[in-house]
Amino acid sequence: MLDDAVGYLTATNIAEAAVAPDAPPARAILEVKVLDARTTRFGGIVVTSNNDPMFAMARRLIEEGFDPETTARFVWASTGTLSFRGTLGALAQWTVEENDRGIRLRRYRAPRMWGVPGSSGSDDPSAT
Repeated sequence: MLDDAVGYLTATNIAEAAVAPDAPPARAILEVKVLDARTTRFGGIVVTSNNDPMFAMARRLIEEGFDPETTARFVWASTGTLSFRGTLGALAQWTVEENDRGIRLRRYRAPRMWGVPGSSGSDDPSAT
């Protein structure tokens, strides 16, 4: 019953989805293991980041071709405790920034690489 409330795929949900022809297709929920404070793993993909391994893993999974609307559960490998849950697209938008005022959650901005095809910006020296 709790699984139905939080949206996990169960045998009952899958059977009901198969019966309803107008229902959207059932999506899998990815379970990503949090190995420690800086490392996450999903299958053969391991991401290490000093500040935001969970958000960096969401960005990496999107790069690997996963749909941004796919739900991911980040679970501590040692205890099985749920850490984060959300769509890859929503999680990929964030990063953790640490400065002299403390630790803050910020919007992620991809790093600019001047002179690399596909990067753009008005302050790009190669654009002139």
